[in-house]
Amino acid sequence: MSADCLIKALTRSPVHSVFCQSNSIGSANKKTISSVFAVFQMKRKSDSDS
Repeated sequence: MSADCLIKALTRSPVHSVFCQSNSIGSANKKTISSVFAVFQMKRKSDSDS
């Protein structure tokens, strides 16, 4: 969560807090997907090496 989001959450602007939450969830999902994809690729590589 960025400082900007934190300040807006503290000032209790519901629109901003919802927007910031969806942003942080979106970036977390991208990180999860990319890490799962990387593991999947490594597994495929090791499978084809053997």
